[in-house]
Formats: sequence, structure tokens, C-alpha cells
Amino acid sequence: MTGAPMKSTFSLITLLFAACLVTQANAQQSKQRVSLFDGSTFQDWNGDTENTWRIKDGAIVAGSMDKPAARNEFLVTSKKYSDFDLRLKFKITGTQKINCGVQFRSERATEQDDVPLHEVIGYQADIGDDVHGCLYDESRRNRFLAKPDAKIASKVSGAADSDGWQTYRILAVGDRIQLWINGVQTVDYTESEKTIPQDGAIGLQIHGGMVGTIAYKDVTIQDLSNRDKISIDDFAWIAGHWQGDAMGGSFEETWNPPMAGEMLGMFKLAKDDKVSFYEIMTIVPKSNSFVLRLKHFSEGLVGWEEKNKSVDFPLISVSDSEICFDGLKFIKFDNDSLRIEVVVGKGDKSSTVAFDCKRAKN
Repeated sequence: MTGAPMKSTFSLITLLFAACLVTQANAQQSKQRVSLFDGSTFQDWNGDTENTWRIKDGAIVAGSMDKPAARNEFLVTSKKYSDFDLRLKFKITGTQKINCGVQFRSERATEQDDVPLHEVIGYQADIGDDVHGCLYDESRRNRFLAKPDAKIASKVSGAADSDGWQTYRILAVGDRIQLWINGVQTVDYTESEKTIPQDGAIGLQIHGGMVGTIAYKDVTIQDLSNRDKISIDDFAWIAGHWQGDAMGGSFEETWNPPMAGEMLGMFKLAKDDKVSFYEIMTIVPKSNSFVLRLKHFSEGLVGWEEKNKSVDFPLISVSDSEICFDGLKFIKFDNDSLRIEVVVGKGDKSSTVAFDCKRAKN
């Protein structure tokens, strides 16, 4: 099972797939997720910890409700990262000139740069009034690289938790950068300028002039660098005819072997001797990686998505026993046993739906 089920009963899963989060790292090709903040010290961070940055209730905090921030200030990691999956929580207090963000693939300014020394140069995942979820190029091109539209921005606000804490996810792999706030994707950007560095530090920002506070906590990162080059042949072990029971019915999923750099798959769910829905799937190259794309069809091959639309799941990692897409995971127990997992929802409210199947006997 690699997509959403029939419209009447399982449409919720379809709507949530694009916001699914897969957190388990592949041991052979990526490192385990680690915390960048221990909750009590500024170990492995550098910045103005005397006057700007402080630690309160297990969070990194900056700003004041009484006076505006004097200038842009950044708390920056000592270590640099290139490809990674960064996740954190943030909380804004105040309503005046709210502007902050998360730097990545960034460097502190030096005397050779034409910017003040307290600045940081690089990508910024924005937070605040009219910039929530935007991708900005700080102190370099000094412009927005990508913005969510009004509909997406509204979804972000509606998905925020009632306690004020919001989630940010930054996925940077090669020249592709993706941002999510509160489980809603706001940016999918591919860098076109080859001279832009693809590594650097992680940083937390408070913007000059902001009256209010910004708090960051639960800052974790999964290092995706130093992975071997992935080819379509790495996915070949899912090829075959698979069968199982799920969602009150029986399903079958078939994947053809790799051909011309792609793979083609089909899924069918039947209940009470009647087809509920079909899926046509492909695994294809995209932005120096791969993506699984699928389209749904009701009985009679009536398409669910618009003509030129598909449901896309970008690749996170792949090995000889596990394939992690962003929202879907294939796990091989042995040559004849397979599990497909779908993570539905976001954050603490997410849940995993598992589909166990066996290789069909011909």
C-alpha cells in the first residue's frame, strides 16, 4: 500500500500524505538523528550569550517585551552541515515587528565581506509577520528565494498547536531545499546558482527592531551527507508481485524491475469482491535524488488527481533492506516478506499505518 485509499472511507489519508514525516535514518547511508541543544548550556554554539541569548525552561530565548532588539543577532553552531534534515520547535511572544528565523548552510561575516561583522551570510528559513515559511538569502542576495502562497500560509496558521509552540523542518539535499512549518510544506526550492555554497553552520536569529521574544527548543538534526550515489538499481529489491490484507480488504502491489532509469508500480485494493481503488506509481530521478509519484483511480479508471498532478514522496534514504520516502517506507524482512508503512498526521499526533505483504506464489 503506497498511497491513499478509497474516497469515501480513506480520503483523510490521501490529504495528509504530503505532510507525512518519516524520522528513522538509514544506518548505512546517513547518521542517526542527534540533538544540537542539550537544554541547559550553549555547548557547541557561539553568539552573544551575555546580552542577547539566554536559556530558560529548556529553550534558547532572545528578545524582550519592553524594548526592541538592537540589531540582528545570531546563535550559530560550531559545526558545519551540508545535506541534512533539521527539525526544531519555536515559540513567538509579542506582536511588534516579529521577525526571526533559522539559518543554514551559513557563515558568520568576516572583514572581507561587505556586511557588518555581527551578521550571518546564507539561507534563512523565515519566521514572523508576512514571512512565515519563506526562504530568504540573508546578507548575500538579500531577497526571498521562495514564498508560500496565501492558501498555504493559512494552512500553516491553522495547524499550529494551542500552546504556542510551532514546528519547523528544513530538508536540504544537494541543490534542493524544502521547508515545512507545523507539518505543512511551504517551500520546495532548487538552487540554480552553482557558486552558492552547499554547506555551512546552523543558526538561530532574532531580527533587529523586534519587540517580543523568540524561543527555540528540541533542535535535532539528521546528517544526510557522505551518502553513496544512489541509482535506480538500489530500489530493485521491491520488484515483484506482493499480496496482503489491510483496511478491511485485500490488496496487491506490483513493481516492475528498473528500466530506462525508472521503476513502474501498480496497487489495487479490493473489498467484498469489488475494487475500491487503483494506484499507478513511478520511482523517477529528481534533483540528484529520486521521488515516488502516484496517481489514484476509482473503478473504471476515473482519475482522482487533476490531469497534470500527482502525489509526490521525495526520497530520504535507501539501503538493501529499507527505503524511506518522505511519507512512505518500504521494509524488507526477507526476500518474500515486505512491510510498507505510512505515517499519517504531524508531530505528536502522527500515527503509522502498516501494510504487511508476502511475495505472490506464481
